Amino acid sequence: TPPASPLPPRALSVYAGDYANDYYGPITVRESAGGLVLTIGPAPLVLPLSHWDGDVYTFQLRNENATPGTISRVWFGSDRLTLEYYDHEGLGTFMRTG
Repeated sequence: TPPASPLPPRALSVYAGDYANDYYGPITVRESAGGLVLTIGPAPLVLPLSHWDGDVYTFQLRNENATPGTISRVWFGSDRLTLEYYDHEGLGTFMRTG
């Protein structure tokens, strides 16, 4: 359930950039059409992000393990982001590289 009174996000440019993780590799977060898009993987998988609360965004999962409508969170920190879906074993944090 979305928060009743979500905190506003910071400027999108604060979140945009390149990030990396030793296990999953590089990802990018870019501004697109007034929002944010996360790109991950060699295919690549492009995931539009929706604002949730403050520095938290969500994305819809699109794979065989997710029923339609399933969402996952992205937490942004000053020099990192954490993808909830990829963090089952504590491996979902990506450090900013650019």
